[in-house]
Amino acid sequence: MKPVTRQRRKAQRGNASVEFAMSFALLWSVVSGVYQLGHSLYVYNQLSVAMSNAARFAGRDSIGAVKSTYSNRIKNVAVYGNPEGTGEAMVKGLSTSNIDVDIQEDTAGVPRNVTVSVNQFQVDGVFWSTNLVAKPYSTVKYAGRYQPY
Repeated sequence: MKPVTRQRRKAQRGNASVEFAMSFALLWSVVSGVYQLGHSLYVYNQLSVAMSNAARFAGRDSIGAVKSTYSNRIKNVAVYGNPEGTGEAMVKGLSTSNIDVDIQEDTAGVPRNVTVSVNQFQVDGVFWSTNLVAKPYSTVKYAGRYQPY
């Protein structure tokens, strides 16, 4: 007659590998989800800082007769970090077409506030993508020099 302990060992053979496979699948999904969330928050933070810098620049830059030139300079600051638009984009995949500049004017046409926002930007992740619409954004009071002529 065989001892009871040997029979139990034979019956439980392979249980450790099954338990490992089940726990690894759960652990892998949790780790990848945390990575995805962290990456998305990192990109959103980069965009938020870029919008803040562009809005700060917009509040102090002077507006000339052509407002599209002013708007293009702000978009370049948001994407490239400089008004000339040289260098690489600060956030991978971001272009000037993803940036909206809204100039709020009073009844006399004098600028009061400038809002810079990201529109239709897709944050690509490992498992899913997130589409950002009108966020992040930053609004500042215009304190620059207004030269309409």
